[in-house]
Amino acid sequence: MALVAISLGTNKQTEFHLNKAIFLIRPFINELKISPVYESEPVSFGGANFKNIVFGGETNLSLEQFIKLLKSIENQYGRDRSSSNKSEITLDLDLLFYADCICEDPIKLPRDEITKNAFVLLPLADIFADVHHPALKKTYGQLKAEYNNPQQKLWTINFNWD
Repeated sequence: MALVAISLGTNKQTEFHLNKAIFLIRPFINELKISPVYESEPVSFGGANFKNIVFGGETNLSLEQFIKLLKSIENQYGRDRSSSNKSEITLDLDLLFYADCICEDPIKLPRDEITKNAFVLLPLADIFADVHHPALKKTYGQLKAEYNNPQQKLWTINFNWD
């Protein structure tokens, strides 16, 4: 079993896409934890505000199988990676960490976005505050306490899960 965390962002049909992603991934994660839902302004491009969560737990899937699962869900729900227009995103599912894996291939882990983006770090720390970042050797709670980027605005919202 490997502990995993996934960042999910959407700014198109947000309630539908958040619920659908959790529904589809839930069978592959034991003891699923889901952060509060955050709303955030887009970073580095225009468009509607995003709804963001981090969720995770333990999985029996290999790293490669888990990545394939996330990409297939994104594809199934219309994620267009070829478009330069990032103002509308149905589902952006990013694997943040897979156990203590530090790698560049098949993807870079742990994800750099953990320490760069409040919409990733804050919800990650909400559910895995005591877990250590494998490269930085600090907990996600410590990283949250040290984080300071007032330009990234986000706030928690009430959300009705199906």
